[in-house]
Amino acid sequence: GMPAPAPTTLEASEREAILRVLRETRGVIGGPHGAAVRLGVKRTTLTAKMRRLGIHRRDLWHHIAT
Repeated sequence: GMPAPAPTTLEASEREAILRVLRETRGVIGGPHGAAVRLGVKRTTLTAKMRRLGIHRRDLWHHIAT
C-alpha cells in the first residue's frame, strides 16, 4: 500500500499549540479557564480536533517537567 503521508506542518504546529495550552490548563478542556476558551474554539471542536490529531490527555503528563 501507499505510505501514509507525513503530517503537515500545520497539523504539527496545531498539535504543539494544543499540547502547550493543555499543559498550562493541567489538562482541563472545558470551562471558563479551559483550553478551548484559550484557543478560541468550542469544547466539542477542540475534543474532535484532539481525536483527529491523536492527542490524549494522558499524553500530556509524559511531557510535563515536575
